[in-house]
Amino acid sequence: MNLEHPNSQPDIGHRLRKRRRALHLTLAELAEKTGLTASSISQLERGKSTGSIRSLQLVAQGLGIGFADLFSDSNQGRNTVIDLADITTHEYGVLASKALLTPKSFDHMQVFVGFLEPGGSTGEERITHGDSEEMVIVLGGSVEVIIGEETSSLTQHQSISFISNQPHKIQEAVGAPASLLWIIAPPTV
Repeated sequence: MNLEHPNSQPDIGHRLRKRRRALHLTLAELAEKTGLTASSISQLERGKSTGSIRSLQLVAQGLGIGFADLFSDSNQGRNTVIDLADITTHEYGVLASKALLTPKSFDHMQVFVGFLEPGGSTGEERITHGDSEEMVIVLGGSVEVIIGEETSSLTQHQSISFISNQPHKIQEAVGAPASLLWIIAPPTV
């Protein structure tokens, strides 16, 4: 039961601190990413300052969330059934699309579903992002996962795990569509 007044303001400071800690960022590291001072970010987190729109935008961007996410209900999207037939995907890489399945309010994990067309991949180059634990599960089709200099062939119901700061690339392997599930913890920015 929610005892808050229906017009009460979200606790932006708590949201910022929770996200920063989930990403294992210190105040100094976030300050470096945003160009703000560690002191001003600390004041935002403790509710001692409301900050300017620009400072909140910078902090949200540094934490890998949208400005509007600072004001959303932290329970929004939880306990919601998602039908993969109804999701909206976004293009990325080469002949590929993906959709975020976890609510944006989740600070400790991101789950994406991805689709590779024949010849599709996560991109021409190997990528790195953050320092998170990442797992890729093949839901259908066949892919090659290149991590560093090592290539692994995976088929339906197989998975591979790695740290996201390792250069990696995923590509469809046999000329047929492939579908994947990505789990990244904590979310990368």
